[in-house]
Amino acid sequence: MKEIKAFVKPNRIQKVIDALTDNGFKSMTLSQSEGTGAFKARGARPSLDFHVTDSPVIKLELVCQNEEAQAAIEIIVNNSKTEE
Repeated sequence: MKEIKAFVKPNRIQKVIDALTDNGFKSMTLSQSEGTGAFKARGARPSLDFHVTDSPVIKLELVCQNEEAQAAIEIIVNNSKTEE
């Protein structure tokens, strides 16, 4: 078994979920998160809770068979990419 964790921009998550579901990955966990790093979303603001600049992200967690992991990763990457 493999556990895959991905952090996806909110405006791309539905496309990722649909693609995973269409390819047989029907069970996953989604959580709202905040991230920091080089990318700063338009409208990013200082967090009242953590004193850092945050960008909203969705954390996707998926458990699958070892032989399915690479296919799931490719689906996530191909459907979550943006032009930025």
